[in-house]
Amino acid sequence: MIKVLIIAFFAVFASARHFRFGDTNPLTLFLTGFNDQLNITNAEDLDKCVSVPLLRDINKTLHDLNKTKPNYVELAADVLALYADFQAMKKSCPIVVSGYQVYFQDFTNSTKTNPRKTFTTVVTNVAGEATKFQQTISAAQKDFENGNYYSSGREVAIATGIALKGYIAV
Repeated sequence: MIKVLIIAFFAVFASARHFRFGDTNPLTLFLTGFNDQLNITNAEDLDKCVSVPLLRDINKTLHDLNKTKPNYVELAADVLALYADFQAMKKSCPIVVSGYQVYFQDFTNSTKTNPRKTFTTVVTNVAGEATKFQQTISAAQKDFENGNYYSSGREVAIATGIALKGYIAV
């Protein structure tokens, strides 16, 4: 259940649709893969996001999520690190964050108005497709570790779509 919330939380941070031919920046590639999968468009200032340590924190979160016995203290620390990255992104690349906030608005509103129902819905979504969700997270970590950032971003978007079904267009 904690895994689901972390993925949902972490999904609210990754955004941009900006794939330039020959772009090799790992964060740009990851975010582009994520947004291509979800059809998010808001990349006017994506390059300004590269100074945010989001990619390192995503890698750590994927690693921690894929442990046989996740350490919930570590996962809580991951959430805090991702939240700090989001705050940094608000300052360094506000257009990306703004578009992302619009895309996930239904989910965000639901977490504010009825967090218990939102939590239950997300858990039910993931439980209903638990095998696919876990396989997708594992594939995302493997691709990430192999430097396939675009594919990893797409896979995280697929996992996000599973978790947030009913709140975002998938």
